[in-house]
Amino acid sequence: MTQRWQDEESYNGWCMTLLGTASVQSYVFSGNRLRDAVGGSVVVKQTMERWKGRPETVYIGGGNALLMFPSRQDAEAAVFAWSEERLWKAPGVRLVAAHFECGADLPQTLEKAQKLLQQNEDRPPFGAPLGALPVTRDCPSNGLAANCWDSNEDAWVNAATAVKRDSRNRARRQARDFEFPEKVDDLRTTEGASQIAVCHADGNGIGKLFSPRSPVLKELNGRTFLEKLVWLSGQVDAIGAEAFEATLRDVEGSLDDWCEAGVLSQGTQMPVVPVLMGGDDLTFVCHGRLGLAIVARYLEKYESVAGKQLPHLQLTACAGVLIQPQKFPLSRGSQLAHALCDSAKRYRRKRGEGCWLDFEIVKEGCPPDLNQMRQPPHGEAYRRPYRLGAGDMQGWNQFKKLWQDFGPAFPRSQAKGLQTAIVAGENATKERHDALKSRGYPLPSELADCYDVLDMVDFYTPWPKGGE
Repeated sequence: MTQRWQDEESYNGWCMTLLGTASVQSYVFSGNRLRDAVGGSVVVKQTMERWKGRPETVYIGGGNALLMFPSRQDAEAAVFAWSEERLWKAPGVRLVAAHFECGADLPQTLEKAQKLLQQNEDRPPFGAPLGALPVTRDCPSNGLAANCWDSNEDAWVNAATAVKRDSRNRARRQARDFEFPEKVDDLRTTEGASQIAVCHADGNGIGKLFSPRSPVLKELNGRTFLEKLVWLSGQVDAIGAEAFEATLRDVEGSLDDWCEAGVLSQGTQMPVVPVLMGGDDLTFVCHGRLGLAIVARYLEKYESVAGKQLPHLQLTACAGVLIQPQKFPLSRGSQLAHALCDSAKRYRRKRGEGCWLDFEIVKEGCPPDLNQMRQPPHGEAYRRPYRLGAGDMQGWNQFKKLWQDFGPAFPRSQAKGLQTAIVAGENATKERHDALKSRGYPLPSELADCYDVLDMVDFYTPWPKGGE
């Protein structure tokens, strides 16, 4: 269908509208049930898909929508109707919008609209949430007022939780290629190894790619500029979707081997649950011992697919993996996974290009934020994050090589003792090295670089033979 804006040669006097959703992670993970989080992501996706096929829609992607209206009055009326509808159908989702009147320079208008949308996203919401009155019961999922009846569980829940569960149930009935579990208990963990991994990946520099100054959009204007935006949005969405699809296929092909090795319990479901996926942005929950391997594979696939579809841009991604107990709040796990992804991006800016991966384990007495978790003396022993494909001490290939030395055959008591020695310093490390070597253990020459591998001895599982 031809969009209304495609029939125009000039957009003087038109209104460009950018739509977005703020605090998406907070909304999706507002409860501590995996299926509610998945349902929340469906609600967020449906919020923007409401504009699909509309004559004013330029593109929808990455959690945003770009619209073109003949006048500001038309734009405000349409967005008002949309937001009013979402108040009923998606309670709890925070919507943001930016309107800007177009001039002769359409790229400049987009740049101004992007800045205004970011300002609106950063602002606190209007008013204050009602929460719950003293006489109401609490929702067992998000703690707010339980004002809707969930007939499937025979329980009162909050309106936002009810919408999430209804959306999740409708999405579950649709045909799909993979069988994903409903609960963290069904991620096929085994007794004594019940941790899960919350994983977040994000493309590098994708926001700048949609800037009018990007190499894809510079020197374009008018309808050609808008059509290029449509093409670019489709490419970015396709790269992320294809990379994750290929990763899931690899996981599916490795299930029998992991089950035979005792990593997975018996079953037919995937040990992975995608939660949020939009463009270059991906969040999923999986079996704790598989998180690092799956995320590393996704980053490799992302770089490979992007290299084929947009070879001149050299697109890459970074990721964070948090390994946590099942009872640890998913909302907190998501925040830490994002912080780990940000940490990987900071190292990438300092050390060069490529895909980077950072990770952490929630242990007993875990501090509330990532910086405190990495305070000395343990933080000084870290070599993470790691660059995918590199072979130096901050390269993922080196991590995998060292893990082979300290894998299943290395005694766990010795691994923990060696960790303590590395933290204690050079003299203690040398003493432990000499003691282990005298017992015939094969050890790398630089034990100080092995802390991360020792930390992950119980939380990393490589791909089956041939899967690497």
